[in-house]
Amino acid sequence: MTCESPNKIRSELLAILFLALLCTCKPAKQDFDFEEFQILMTTVAEGWSTQNTDQALSSFHKDAIYVEPPSSQYFQGHEQLRPFFAQLTAAHKMEFHNLWFNKETQSGVGEYTFSYGRDTATVGLVAVELENGKIKFWREYQTVGPTDFHQFLAIENKNWQWHIGNWPPPKISEELSELEGVKYLEVTKNQTKQSPKLPLVIALHWMGATPKDFVGFVSAFKVPVRILFVQAPYTYESGYSFFEIEPANYYELGPQEKNRAILKEAGKLSKFIAAATKKYDPPIKPVIIGASQGGDLSYIFATKYKHLISTACPLLATLDQELMQSTGQQIDCSVPIQVFHGTNDSVVSIESVRSQVNYLKTRNCQVTLNVYAGCGHEISKEMQQDYMNYIHQVIQK
Repeated sequence: MTCESPNKIRSELLAILFLALLCTCKPAKQDFDFEEFQILMTTVAEGWSTQNTDQALSSFHKDAIYVEPPSSQYFQGHEQLRPFFAQLTAAHKMEFHNLWFNKETQSGVGEYTFSYGRDTATVGLVAVELENGKIKFWREYQTVGPTDFHQFLAIENKNWQWHIGNWPPPKISEELSELEGVKYLEVTKNQTKQSPKLPLVIALHWMGATPKDFVGFVSAFKVPVRILFVQAPYTYESGYSFFEIEPANYYELGPQEKNRAILKEAGKLSKFIAAATKKYDPPIKPVIIGASQGGDLSYIFATKYKHLISTACPLLATLDQELMQSTGQQIDCSVPIQVFHGTNDSVVSIESVRSQVNYLKTRNCQVTLNVYAGCGHEISKEMQQDYMNYIHQVIQK
């Protein structure tokens, strides 16, 4: 038998005690099963549907990343997600129809409908990755469709955009035509270019774009129609601008110079629209739709050239209040104006758009503002569906 020193015995006892304490401590749960994943996702849906921001946030990791690829939405962490979730109203409802979960990778997918009190809703899939039982990464892919999920999935009684009867699609010619010094790309839907008396849509692109860039946003027509995608006159980066950037940048001009510039460009386009109407002989006056810069010009046509168009659809656009007021008695909005704008537009604030719409109403203009929560300076799927439905109604009268 050998005798050990008291210090050595004390050290061994402390080591044993430390190990015992480690065994009794419960680590944070990392491996969720399907039932726990289901509860986690349902908590999000219920929180959004009842405007309970704290409840929805409780399912997310404090540093969670929330994205809609490739570039629609990006928020990171509770600090950014809280105001994003807090904007929801009683009209918003979130429902998961199907959930799938991989326990080994702690990742899952949910199929959902996000509705907002209308006949249409956002329907999509979200892929999530968990860390310590919380959503660390949320990425969603979505489209706009019927609020009723069974109707969304239904195959019968739908006008499918693509099917074996029209696939592959004909190639869009990049060859531009020209009228009154204005170049444009002509596209016809559901008829040939030679077809007479088709409804006519004039489309004005955003700054830095080309006519072809705008085609995908104004082409989902289910009826025969002719669209003229105008090419702006001034070269800018890889595309074109409706306003001069050099030697004097339009956006740095004073109010009077800016007014003269936009009215000059509108005057050029008015001659083009008159010539196009004469050439193509549509059954009603053309519809004009424009995004950003093109939307600014759409306002001008609705307020100064109402004899040339049947309606105007400005997207992501506004006009300086001084310009609107300077036209004064010249404003005549006898044609309807349908405005489409996002609440999160950092280029053209929703406040400036609301102010302009309110001013136009004081001038007895027929103006309607369609607002899209969370949408920035971009054309969302919901916005696109709304203005396409509106244009369909106009050209089918």
